[in-house]
Amino acid sequence: MPGGLFLCGASTQEETICYNSNTYRALLDFKYQRFDGGFMILEFGCLYIKNVKFYQPVNPNVNKNVDIIAAACYDLTEVHGLHIKSKEDKDLESCTKNKFETIIASAQSNSNDNGKNTSLVLGSIGCGAF
Repeated sequence: MPGGLFLCGASTQEETICYNSNTYRALLDFKYQRFDGGFMILEFGCLYIKNVKFYQPVNPNVNKNVDIIAAACYDLTEVHGLHIKSKEDKDLESCTKNKFETIIASAQSNSNDNGKNTSLVLGSIGCGAF
């Protein structure tokens, strides 16, 4: 589901990003305009979303545009995840590293100077909500 449990009122990192920006709208644009209503980020893929607008909760007229990279992490609880995690810790670590490499490659290919003067903030990915 785009935005995790955003529509259910969850308050983990991914959903907080959606509450304070137009990220959810951007994910829906991918779902309906690019994926024809189907939506699934490949296990080692990601979405690069340009110009997502973030708002200050106390002052919604102040905002900042940033680019977002969305990727599907493994749900270690095996309740909500898109992709089934490996039973082997070493495989899980290797696959997670592969996901990070995909994210970094996406950031580099979408920045000037191959990412030389670009800041990359890794949001909710790998923060342990699952």
